[in-house]
Amino acid sequence: MGYGVEMGRPPAVVAVAMEAVFGSRGRCGSSSHHRRVFCSANVLLFALALCAVTAAAAATAVGDTSSAVGKLINTRIDRRIDLSTQFVKLYVTAKMENEGSAEVSEILLALPNQQAERLAYRTVKIGGNDGGGAALPVSAVVPAISGVDPALSKGITFFAVSLPSPLKSGGSLTLEIHCVFTRLLEPYPAEISQQDPQLVLYHDNHYFLSVYPTKTQVTKVSLFSPGVESYTKEEPTRKRDNEITYGFYHNTQPLAISPMRIHYENLAKFAVISNLVREMEVSPWGSVTVKEDYVIYNGGAKHKGTFSRLDYQLRPGASGAASFRRLFATLPPRAFDVYYRDEIGNISSSLLRGDSKKTELEVEPRFPMLGGWKVAFTIGYKLPLEDCVSVSKEDGRRVLTMPFGTPFEDAYVEDLTVEVALPEGAADMEPVVPAALQGAAGGGGGGDVSVFLSVKHAMLDITGRPVIVLKKTNVVAEHNVAFQVKYNFAAISMLRKPLLLISAVGAFFLACMVYARADFTISKSSPAYVARKQREEVIDAVQKVRAVLKSRVGLTRYLEASLKELTRKGEEGVAECKAVRAPVEEKLKETAKSIKSLVDRLESSGGRSIGLVAKVKDIIAKEKELQTQAVQKHVAMVEGYERKLAPREIDQRVEKIQQRLTALMTEVRDLLQALDE
Repeated sequence: MGYGVEMGRPPAVVAVAMEAVFGSRGRCGSSSHHRRVFCSANVLLFALALCAVTAAAAATAVGDTSSAVGKLINTRIDRRIDLSTQFVKLYVTAKMENEGSAEVSEILLALPNQQAERLAYRTVKIGGNDGGGAALPVSAVVPAISGVDPALSKGITFFAVSLPSPLKSGGSLTLEIHCVFTRLLEPYPAEISQQDPQLVLYHDNHYFLSVYPTKTQVTKVSLFSPGVESYTKEEPTRKRDNEITYGFYHNTQPLAISPMRIHYENLAKFAVISNLVREMEVSPWGSVTVKEDYVIYNGGAKHKGTFSRLDYQLRPGASGAASFRRLFATLPPRAFDVYYRDEIGNISSSLLRGDSKKTELEVEPRFPMLGGWKVAFTIGYKLPLEDCVSVSKEDGRRVLTMPFGTPFEDAYVEDLTVEVALPEGAADMEPVVPAALQGAAGGGGGGDVSVFLSVKHAMLDITGRPVIVLKKTNVVAEHNVAFQVKYNFAAISMLRKPLLLISAVGAFFLACMVYARADFTISKSSPAYVARKQREEVIDAVQKVRAVLKSRVGLTRYLEASLKELTRKGEEGVAECKAVRAPVEEKLKETAKSIKSLVDRLESSGGRSIGLVAKVKDIIAKEKELQTQAVQKHVAMVEGYERKLAPREIDQRVEKIQQRLTALMTEVRDLLQALDE
C-alpha cells in the first residue's frame, strides 16, 4: 500500500525498484539468506513495481489527481500485520509531511492487484489530535502515464483519499489505516491428514509499499503461534515468540521492494460462509422475525485420507487440530424463540446464554468440520418490535435498524443476501446503507451493496409485502454494522388481515346457508328427487308431531302443579284448582285435531313404508291414556277435598291412578326418544 505520487524523479524510482529486484541485495543466487528469493518471484515483483511507477508517473497527465501531486514524504510508518486468524489484518499509522510549496487535498493509496481483489474492509482516518474519528472518503482512480503504454499500470490499484482540508506547505498529518483481507493465506501443503498441523504461506513486502519516500518505518507481524517453518529476513529482523519485527528501516525509496515470505503454523478457524441468506420479517403486531440460512465450509488445508472419530475424541489437541467443532454467534440481547436446525430437524448440540448486553449462541454441527468439509443449517430468532423500529423525528417515517453482517465473528461471507420484508401496506421505502458497507466508492472495501425491490406473498396477504433485498460479497465482521430501512405505514393497515379473516369466515357461513337452502336438482321428476322430497316431508311431520306431544305432556305437568297447590291450601284451593282443568281440557282437544292432521300427512308422504305411522300412533295412544289418567286424578282429588275427606283417604282413592300415570310418563318419554333417533 502506498500514498500519493511524488512527481520529482520517476526514473530514479524505477532504478530503485530494479535494484531491489535484480540488484546485489536481491539477486538470484545471492549468499545473503534474507535476500534469497525465487527468480520467478523477482520477475513478478519487478513487473508490479514497474506498473506502480508507471501509474505514479501517469498522475502528471490526469487532472483529477493533481491535488495529490506534491513533495510529500512519510516521516514515520508503523505497520502491524495480524496473521493470527484466517484473515490478514493490516494496521498502519503513517505520519506524513508536505515539503512542497503547493497544498495537497488528496493522497493516493496503492495496493497490488492481488491484495486489492481480496480486500474486504478498509477505513482511513486522520489520527492524532486532528482526527475526528470519522472515516475519510476513498475512491478508486486509474492514473495514466503520458507517453507510456497504459497496460503497464494494471499491476497496482490506486485509491484517492480526500482530506477534510488541504495539507498546507510545511504541514503534517497522521493517517490511521485499517484493512482486512480474505484468502491471502495459502495453505501449504494444500492437503493434510487428520494428524498433521496446518501450515500456511504469507507473501508481502518487507517495506511498506509507498510512492513517497519514507524516512523511518517498522513492521511487526503477529502469528498464531511461535511455530514458524521459515521466514525471510531483511536486517534488522527480530523474532520473539509469535511476533516478527522488520526494521527500523531508514530512508526507504519510493516503491522499494523486498519480498517477504512467512511459512508458519496456523490452527485458527478457517470458517467460510459460502452463502448466507438473512430474512427479516417486520410484523406490526409486536415482533421482528429473523431467519438465517447458512452454508459453511472449512477453507483451510483440505483433509486427505480417512477420518477416525475415536482418535478425534481421544486426542482433541493433536488429532484434527486444524478443524473446528463449534461456532459462536452474538445475537441481540433480547432475542427470544431461538432455534438451530438443519434439513434433518432440530440440532440439540447447541447452547444459548445471554445477559443485558448480548445473547450468545454456541453452535455445534453434527460432525467436526475438517478441511474442505461443508455443512448447511438454519438459525432463527425473534426480536421485540420496539428494539428494532423507531419513528423518525424528521419526517415521521418508521425506521427499522438491524445489523447487516453475520453474527459469527470468526467467519466471513462470500455471498450475503439480506431480505427485509416490511408489513403489507408499507410505502415510501428507503434503505440507508452506511459508507462502511460500500466498496471502492464508499471506502468500505470489498464489493458495493446492491439494492433490489421485490414482493413477497404470505398468508392472508392481498397485494403482498414489499421486500428490500441487499446483496454484498466478501463480508467480514467489521461489516456487521447497523443499516436502516425507512418506510411509511398507516395504523389502519393493521386492520387488513383481521377484516379479511372476518370477511372470509362470514362468506363461508353465508355460502353454507345458501347451499343448505338452495335446490340444485336438475330434474324434479327423477325418483331420487321424489324420494328426497318425501323424506324431507316425513321428517318435518315427525318433528311437528313430536312438538305437539311435548306440549301435551307439558299440560299434564301443569295439572300436577295445580294439585300440589291444592294439597297445600286444602279446601280453600278447590275453586282455583277446578278452574285450571277446564282450559287444559280445551287445549287437549285442539291439539288432538292437530295430531290427527299430522298423522294423515305422514300417511300421504310415504311414512307407512318406513313404519313411522305405526310408531307415531303408538305414542299418540300412550299419550292419550296419559292425559286421561291425569284428568281422572285431578277430578278424584278435587272431589275428595270438596267432600272434606281425610288426606289419607284421598291418597287411597288416587293411588292406583298415580301408579298407572307414572308408568305412562316413563313409556311416553322413552317412545319420544326413540322417535328422535
